[in-house]
Amino acid sequence: MVEEYPSFQILAFDNWEDLEDDLIKEKPVVFILELTREESGKTFDFIRAIKKDTLTKDIPIMITGTRDVFGEFQHDISKFDLHQIPKAIRIPQFKSVVQ
Repeated sequence: MVEEYPSFQILAFDNWEDLEDDLIKEKPVVFILELTREESGKTFDFIRAIKKDTLTKDIPIMITGTRDVFGEFQHDISKFDLHQIPKAIRIPQFKSVVQ
């Protein structure tokens, strides 16, 4: 699924294989991923794949999640040099932006 915005384009995907063809055509400037306890294994597998691939290894990765999740996975977050964007759960106008 691709949505057009005035100054940027968003590519939504469920797995690395879905994204691989798009990366060959156009290199993204940033990845934004959601980190949850339930999907943490898949998320970090994806991040490992990003960091190993020559096309994507230098692209910054931002993750969004709760403070609890960030605390639980702080070692991996630091290891991969991920930029953290805490979910603003209690602030309605930010909730939809982060989601």
